[in-house]
Amino acid sequence: MRDLCNDFYTVSSFTLNQEGFDASKYTFGIAAVDKRHVGNVLRVTQYATDIYQRLFSAELKYMPHKYMHKQSEINEAMRAILIDWLVEVHMKFRLAPE
Repeated sequence: MRDLCNDFYTVSSFTLNQEGFDASKYTFGIAAVDKRHVGNVLRVTQYATDIYQRLFSAELKYMPHKYMHKQSEINEAMRAILIDWLVEVHMKFRLAPE
């Protein structure tokens, strides 16, 4: 049986040029929790660590700032009611998560 992880890391026939990419923020290799799924290609264990690190950095970058104090027309209770209604509509019509 071929070791797909070793094949992945030994192939160097491509390069990635991406603006703003800082490789020092990413961990090389496969996380310990993903090592048991190395043989399953659907789990993309080679990319899982990078995917999660990218999502965590994007989450910090795009996190909404405190803005409710600027809203004079709506308060926290009204916003909670609106969110509850949106969730109900979402579930009723089985909308996509996006």
